[in-house]
Amino acid sequence: MNVERTKFWLFVMTGTVSALAGVYYTLRYGSARGDNATGMELQVIAAVLLGGVSIFGGRGALHGVIAGVVLIGALSSAMRLESLTVNVINIVIGALLVLSVMSTSLLAWLSALTSGRTNGALRLGRRRQAAMHHRKGDQ
Repeated sequence: MNVERTKFWLFVMTGTVSALAGVYYTLRYGSARGDNATGMELQVIAAVLLGGVSIFGGRGALHGVIAGVVLIGALSSAMRLESLTVNVINIVIGALLVLSVMSTSLLAWLSALTSGRTNGALRLGRRRQAAMHHRKGDQ
């Protein structure tokens, strides 16, 4: 696999999708300024992390990100229809972001706990305790 060519085409596709998103945003809001999407960082990051992309890198899928975008969009629209302020919407989205990061870490910890990786450490700790107890008995 030619890594350089793959990187090149990935950058080309990223630029193309970014250009299409910019055109769509301009057509939707009727404004073409360089700072149009300022303030949307929280929603974008929350949608990506809710979609299953790991904050530590290496994992994720496009269908999950699309589901995260749909979820954040629907949630934001529903809250705007309920006449909630932008601050309340941002608090809810921020809470979802924190929960998604915490749940990923918690699931990884539980997976490690149930897979037996910690069982080896527990057995080693018990052996050390038994050895210490045995030594104290010898004195």
